[in-house]
Amino acid sequence: MRYILITLGWLALMWAALSVARIVLRPGGRGRGAFVVLPVAGHVEDVELRVRRLVRGVRSLRGAVILLTDFGADAETADICRRLCREFGNVEMIDGREMVKRVKP
Repeated sequence: MRYILITLGWLALMWAALSVARIVLRPGGRGRGAFVVLPVAGHVEDVELRVRRLVRGVRSLRGAVILLTDFGADAETADICRRLCREFGNVEMIDGREMVKRVKP
């Protein structure tokens, strides 16, 4: 019985944390919401599965964008990423080195 109560307590805390995250990350106005960055380098066997999971996961975050950052993906992986960008409106592929330049102070 004690373990059930502990589990229910953890679930309640997780639900509360997710609720707060939705409020905080919700964009105000026409701007973009959260950015989810997925670095892609070399050959990534399950890149399509990863992107589809992310797309499904960010549905509740209005305006969220998934950035596939290319750090030297091979041709097959890059083709899959470009196809997913065409399929989903909230998935974009950018050059990873360019993103690093913008992020560095």
